[in-house]
Amino acid sequence: MAMALLACAGAQAAQAPAYDRPGIGFSTSTVGKGVLAWEQGLPDGSRDRSGGVTTTAWTADTLLRLGLAPTVEL
Repeated sequence: MAMALLACAGAQAAQAPAYDRPGIGFSTSTVGKGVLAWEQGLPDGSRDRSGGVTTTAWTADTLLRLGLAPTVEL
């Protein structure tokens, strides 16, 4: 039973995309055909106070990747 679990874990690890950091990845590989990957960066905020006006902006990078073929993604 333990060998079967290890074999399944190894197969899943082989299919995982190779992202180089948390958040928005810059992988040189594509996701597989029919795979949808959602990459979400952490929120980032900025505040600017100039001319008596305060402006606050929040951003969070999001990237959706859809595998169309083994080496093509959208």
